Amino acid sequence: MTVEDLLSLPSLRRAEVLGGAKGLPRIVSSISVLESVDPGILIDELFPQGEFFGSEIVITGFVNILEDVERQCANIRRMAEGGEVGLILFYVGVYLPRVDDRL
Repeated sequence: MTVEDLLSLPSLRRAEVLGGAKGLPRIVSSISVLESVDPGILIDELFPQGEFFGSEIVITGFVNILEDVERQCANIRRMAEGGEVGLILFYVGVYLPRVDDRL
């Protein structure tokens, strides 16, 4: 399944691609939920031998760092470095008032 395929699901019918449209054909291996401040900690703990292969879609609401856009950006950079293929930013307009332009 590709990122583009996921966007055709009913649950994502109102989703918008805000960046990285060239990555829509990328293959998705799994989906995970992240509400940790530092995804590196999770990667280091869960995949200590470098067994992490990326290709995930990550779902987050940045609920624990709503007011810290710099940390949100750092999380996105870390996910990209880890090979993640996409980020679903959930609860926009509910908990997270809006998507900051820096993201």
